Amino acid sequence: MPGQTTLLASIAILALTTIVYFYNRVKPHGEGKQLPPGPQGLPIIGNALQMLRRLPWLEFYRMSREYGPVMYMNLAGQSAIILSTHQAAHDLLSVRSALYSDRPRVVMAGEFACKGMHTLLRPYDARYKLHQRMASPFLNTSAANRYTPLQELESRQLLFDLLRDEPELREAKKVLAEYEQTAKPGAYLVDAFPALNYLPRPLAPWKNKAEQLYEQQANLHLGNLSKALEQEGPNVAKLMHASREAKEMTEVELAFSVGVLADAAIDTSAMTLNWLIIAALSNRAEWVQKAQSILDKVVGRDRLPEWEDCAELTYVDAIINEVLRWRPIIPGGVPHFTKEPDVYGAYYIPANTIVLPNLFAIARDETTFGPEADTFIPERWIDANGKLKDLPDVGFGFGRRICAGKHIARNGLFIKVARLLWAFHIEPGVDRTTGETIEVSDMDCVDGLVVLPKPFKAVFRPRCDNARDVINSNGKVDIDDHLHILNEIF
Repeated sequence: MPGQTTLLASIAILALTTIVYFYNRVKPHGEGKQLPPGPQGLPIIGNALQMLRRLPWLEFYRMSREYGPVMYMNLAGQSAIILSTHQAAHDLLSVRSALYSDRPRVVMAGEFACKGMHTLLRPYDARYKLHQRMASPFLNTSAANRYTPLQELESRQLLFDLLRDEPELREAKKVLAEYEQTAKPGAYLVDAFPALNYLPRPLAPWKNKAEQLYEQQANLHLGNLSKALEQEGPNVAKLMHASREAKEMTEVELAFSVGVLADAAIDTSAMTLNWLIIAALSNRAEWVQKAQSILDKVVGRDRLPEWEDCAELTYVDAIINEVLRWRPIIPGGVPHFTKEPDVYGAYYIPANTIVLPNLFAIARDETTFGPEADTFIPERWIDANGKLKDLPDVGFGFGRRICAGKHIARNGLFIKVARLLWAFHIEPGVDRTTGETIEVSDMDCVDGLVVLPKPFKAVFRPRCDNARDVINSNGKVDIDDHLHILNEIF
């Protein structure tokens, strides 16, 4: 009975590795040392079920009201610290970034579905730094300023599409959405119980799913890289491909590195605009009228907002800050990891602990952002003199793992948001059968690593005939426009 023998051997190996795993995980972490407070867990699995719930970041936010800004959880033997205020996250992840810049082991999304090639999930090691060196010249502040003509072009295309046949902002990519479901913390038991990785493939269906995801992503990223290298004119992919760092990478590793940057750009822009529209439809909308009044005063009705208007459009910057705070696109945060023990205040943090900045909770820290944190209020970012307050920008991460492309993302959001609000009234969709307005909930979302609204209907109605004329006069963007600008940038 070879099949039965294999099965029994697999079960025995799994049982042995599980016992060893738990022995090493649950033994005491230093006599007399006080862990942070946290919820009582179940035997063996601890608090793992809470991680498996839908919208775990919302659950952790509610728990933080009882247990405080630094909360301890036992995730099936894995120590985890949940941070719920900006002060705690800054103190550990930024000030002590030498200790807290690593990533935990992510079996499904990191090792299986990406073969260890997703930059976001890489450990903080020499390989990660190699990829950072390759990408840095294209993501820093100087590079961000060079891309503004291209972002201006893209914003014109956005208005042109909305005027015609794009009444709803849609998901950017199916492959990206599927991967983000896989990368969600707690999505697969193998991440909590790595010993399950030793099961044979028939007893480990996630292995087939991961292989399928890897093939999809590899084909997508390799195909896009190939197209970019064949395109006329310069582009970022060509320059990265020609870099000294790329010579130390395989073609698929380079393709993943370039592709992950593209995914990040899609996420930040498309998802943030989705949430901006949700805010306009579901929250009190006085801020929309206020923004449009300011835009009319500064810009007028005969042209689109331009970069030169930025200094007088502080309120638009405040809107962008507020949407990034109100709905961070990774609300649960990306987990950090410390291999060394540490002490924070009165609390002991064991070695090999996951440290998770719960951005949803951090963005609702009233000591930092003021009251009514669940309400979309751009004014919280503006001081008595009409200037932007120096409040934390939590949506782009902390310390050495902060998003290197944040300046590019913010520039792109500024020109798109300014022009979108200048051009259109944003109204809820209407049910074609009943004629009734379709209500939109600001908590009706698709769960995953990146959280986006469920599909919704919105109508973009030109604010006046002149707005329509201005959009049309700028015309549809074509490939020659892109090539001209890319030649100027590079």
